[in-house]
Amino acid sequence: MANQVIVVRDVTFNWGKLVDKHSPFGTLQWDVQVVTDNEATKAQLESAGVKMKSGENGYYANIKRKANKANGEPQEPPVVVDHLKEKMSDAVVKAMGNGSKGHIKLFSYDYNMGGREGTSAMLVALQITDYVKYEGAGEDF
Repeated sequence: MANQVIVVRDVTFNWGKLVDKHSPFGTLQWDVQVVTDNEATKAQLESAGVKMKSGENGYYANIKRKANKANGEPQEPPVVVDHLKEKMSDAVVKAMGNGSKGHIKLFSYDYNMGGREGTSAMLVALQITDYVKYEGAGEDF
């Protein structure tokens, strides 16, 4: 597969960290979990290099964008737009809850590094078509 930008439609988003960078495994990044129960959508994501897992709600994967390029230059965070393709404010994106739905744009690329080769995908942008606001965890017990 050659390098290409693809759009995957009608997925569910969970655990989005799309404004502030975080470092879950020692590398600063932005990421979001993508969920689908559609076999064709799963196949499209896998062909783009996304490693899908099976769960009780279908198939899921975390898709990330590193904060820095391989050469050390900083990258911009992923773009997040609403159903009208208007850029969403950081405050609204931070308040996005699990179960929001929309489309995701990925950059799929081939790699050959350290004796390993394959296809991988990088998060480019999200379009939120069904926004769910995070309401908090409620009471502790």
